[in-house]
Amino acid sequence: MSTRQSYLIDGCYVDSLAMLDLVRLGPGKTRVRRLLLRLGDALWLVIDDGTQLSDSLIAVWRTAPGMKVAATEIPGSYVVSADNWPEQMQVTAGGPACRVMKISPEDSSFLGQVAVGLKPLDVNTLRLAAPTDKPLMLMVWRSAPEAAKQDGFSATLAPGAEATDWTVRLRLGERIDSVSRRRDTVSWFRSDAEPVRAILRSSDTAAVHRARDSIQASFKATGSRYHEFVSLIAYRLGISRLVLLLLFFQEIVLFISRKMRFAPVLRAGAFFGWVAVTIVLLTRYL
Repeated sequence: MSTRQSYLIDGCYVDSLAMLDLVRLGPGKTRVRRLLLRLGDALWLVIDDGTQLSDSLIAVWRTAPGMKVAATEIPGSYVVSADNWPEQMQVTAGGPACRVMKISPEDSSFLGQVAVGLKPLDVNTLRLAAPTDKPLMLMVWRSAPEAAKQDGFSATLAPGAEATDWTVRLRLGERIDSVSRRRDTVSWFRSDAEPVRAILRSSDTAAVHRARDSIQASFKATGSRYHEFVSLIAYRLGISRLVLLLLFFQEIVLFISRKMRFAPVLRAGAFFGWVAVTIVLLTRYL
């Protein structure tokens, strides 16, 4: 079984710009880094890069059941929508060698389904892949009104001089924005407003470990106190069949003894017996 561990490296928040820098270690020497950025109230950027990869860097984005994904005229761009939903999500992908593919339930029963409870439901999926020699890719999400027209929404991602540096160019209709990282500074340059800059602050690794250990200890304590989930469907079906069998047997006995002297006693016993069965079902069975 492979081992994976995720950590928060640093983050920032100022005005309309927020960012989290995450890293996942494993399996083996694989190292995958994910940057999450929020620009204003309607733009989200996700940048993935990897090192020591044994295969292509792949990211899978599944929609919720009932969501529709339609390709636009721009390669790598899609619109995610749903019936009776007042908004749409405009999606675009980029990267030096990133490839994006829409996968429907008919294309793949694995990528095209999610499990809700114990029931598999069909969903649409966007799959991003980048080769091992250029493991860098970008996913941009923009929230827009349902009736909004496509305005050439697209994005490009270019690596910087250092491993942590990058630049994203966003085309938002007639507006072109630029988001970049240079060492510990994240900048958002807008063509219609003043630029926004934020300084990344390293996370307290020791505090993160303490919080995670506390959560794991609580989880173990809860697991020792409560039983694991056990499906009771077969058990309840058996009890239901037993109750129906008792009811059928009771009616046969009452029918045969309907003219006997102790018939009223049997009927009273059946009444109080079902009262007892009901109490047991409500307190133990349900």
